[in-house]
Amino acid sequence: MLKIKPDCVALVNILTDLCKFGNVGLLWYFPSRILETITIKGGVMSEQDETVKDKTRFTLYERLNVLEYGWGVSPELFGDVGVNIYDFQAHNYVYFLDHVTSKEELIRGLRELSPLADDALDVAEKMDDRAFARFKHALKRERSPVYGDGRNSMPLRYGVLLLPRRFLEALPLTEEYDVSLGVVLIRIMEKQSRP
Repeated sequence: MLKIKPDCVALVNILTDLCKFGNVGLLWYFPSRILETITIKGGVMSEQDETVKDKTRFTLYERLNVLEYGWGVSPELFGDVGVNIYDFQAHNYVYFLDHVTSKEELIRGLRELSPLADDALDVAEKMDDRAFARFKHALKRERSPVYGDGRNSMPLRYGVLLLPRRFLEALPLTEEYDVSLGVVLIRIMEKQSRP
């Protein structure tokens, strides 16, 4: 159930009637200052909702409808992301991989993206510290102009960390329609979840 400040009720009613896209569609049309006035009942991983608080993986429904103020990712892991997941771009994921310093940080960041990159989360959770160090070394070689000789130095088992399956499907659409990666990923998952 949405709680809306009185001065925004009329606007929300008009947009709801026009869009008919549910919460996701409304978020595309609301400027961020109006978004701040809307709260979704349930709380931001607080004591109000213990079922969400300790989860490590989420469904798309939980991410979009249970967490108050929308679904965001931490700027210290992903750089300047914007207001929420709808502003998430491919360069935020590249920043994350380049700046993550431990296996625990890698897992934490991928959990923040759950369910968008759960295949990468599966790989990260199975890594030990040595495997993480090998991954970071291979990533550095992969991106280095000195070693970038066209040969793939990244072990295949870590390929999904570089490009999660859903990202692979979404990236061409971000270019074609000039929208953020977060928007495309969510729309793809919504479409796939329909019967």
